[in-house]
Amino acid sequence: MELTKEQVKELRNQFAHLSENEIKYLRGDYMTEKGLISRLKRDNEIAAKKHAEPMPIYIEIEVNWKKSPTWGWNPHAEIRWEDEAGNWHFKEGYSVSGCGYDKHSSVVAQALNDNFSNLLYSIRKKSRKNKPYGICFHKGSFPYFEGGVGMSCYPRIFAWLGWHSFKPADSDTYDKWIFCKGKRGLQLMQNRMKA
Repeated sequence: MELTKEQVKELRNQFAHLSENEIKYLRGDYMTEKGLISRLKRDNEIAAKKHAEPMPIYIEIEVNWKKSPTWGWNPHAEIRWEDEAGNWHFKEGYSVSGCGYDKHSSVVAQALNDNFSNLLYSIRKKSRKNKPYGICFHKGSFPYFEGGVGMSCYPRIFAWLGWHSFKPADSDTYDKWIFCKGKRGLQLMQNRMKA
């Protein structure tokens, strides 16, 4: 199904939680306007729920490196965070393989993008002036954390977002990153480091 620029713009206004690129991508899957609108409504509702989730204030990412006979050392990440409502969350199962790129930042970007679309959606109108390398604001898309850019980008990205970054563990087979926002996030970090 072909859409004009005006139709895409109108759909973008109607479905505020979907990016222009998502709408353009989906239009090719449907032969009728009714089918496309039905899918956009469903995807917009799912995205709206994610964007309305309480914002994170404290994030821990642990990366364990495991040796693969084919690809060498590959990172496997798990992430835990507390949101502003005081709820704790945990997810695991993030991993990347292959060679020729920065796997560490790729697995961290995968975990962040999967869980914090609400944080990224909240900055969609933030000025791109002085935007650090490693966060993407492509025209027609919502912002996202970029993988393969090197972990040195992430402290700068989180500082730009108004967060603090720490790396309390760094070894050949294990890395730990902490990102926290405001006094409450710093207090959580201090309490967890004491435990």
